[in-house]
Amino acid sequence: MHAATITSATNHDIVHDLCDTRTSHLHLTCSALLQNLDTNVHLIFQQDPTILLHSLNLQWRRALHWQLYQDDLQRWHAIIQRREHVTSQSILDRLSRDHQRLDRLFGLALQQINNGNITASFPYIHEFSIRLQRHIDAENNMIAPAFHIPNPEPVEIMLREHDDILTQITHIEELYTYELPNCAEIGAFLSILSGGLAKHEYREEENLFPQWDIALNAAASIEKFTFLQRLNDALCKENVP
Repeated sequence: MHAATITSATNHDIVHDLCDTRTSHLHLTCSALLQNLDTNVHLIFQQDPTILLHSLNLQWRRALHWQLYQDDLQRWHAIIQRREHVTSQSILDRLSRDHQRLDRLFGLALQQINNGNITASFPYIHEFSIRLQRHIDAENNMIAPAFHIPNPEPVEIMLREHDDILTQITHIEELYTYELPNCAEIGAFLSILSGGLAKHEYREEENLFPQWDIALNAAASIEKFTFLQRLNDALCKENVP
């Protein structure tokens, strides 16, 4: 399970040579080496690690980005970093990153509720609501009108689900308006919303966003980098929508 560790002579990155690591130990070894991703992690493999990297990425909730190449000895090099440190190159990448940010906020709210801190949960609920509205507004009013995909059903499903999600989060916020609700009441509504969001995000990332990327890449009248920058600005704007 041990990896040979050397220092790159060119950029001083730590390089982990896994060529002699048993295949059955590679996943566990890589998981340990990726615990600290404040800097790039450079791994060397004897065999193509693409399937392994995708498995690790699922374990990290799609938070990894990597560059893969072969050297003159036919060894495979993977330079891995956090996806958030890399400029988005696609609609799928940018929107799925925002899904993760929303999920983290939602998780912090749930954590406060589960600990009985109803007052402390509201700032997370409110911030989640603001960012969720920005996210939905970008999908509904910026991306969907820009691209006509062959199968309109995923867009139709998205729009219906967005209406339902906004209705739910509005109701949850209203529960805090006049008097503090109890944790059990809020927790029940958040659990319902959580289940719906998970299914909604999965459908978008698997069925809709890849089709939008195909349309973006094929659109001669839309400059890709400019469009992705506009999308990033829409998701990160400071003013409340």
